[in-house]
Amino acid sequence: MQTVRKSDRHVTFAKVATQLGLEPSYVQRVAAGEVESREVDDALRTEVDSLTRSFLEMRTQETPRKGERRSPLISKHQKD
Repeated sequence: MQTVRKSDRHVTFAKVATQLGLEPSYVQRVAAGEVESREVDDALRTEVDSLTRSFLEMRTQETPRKGERRSPLISKHQKD
């Protein structure tokens, strides 16, 4: 699985900031726990949930490699 790159996080912060009319740096500080904002926390949680659902949908649509069997509900790492 690909790790989340630093640039991907900035895109998420920028998207949430745009939705809320805030600066991305403020959203980043909230995410880092430097500043508290219930509104930003909720928006970040919603965005992460959306990304997670999209990722899981994408993973279940992948064609398994030769010899690999993958359950759509259980990842390779969860089977161990």
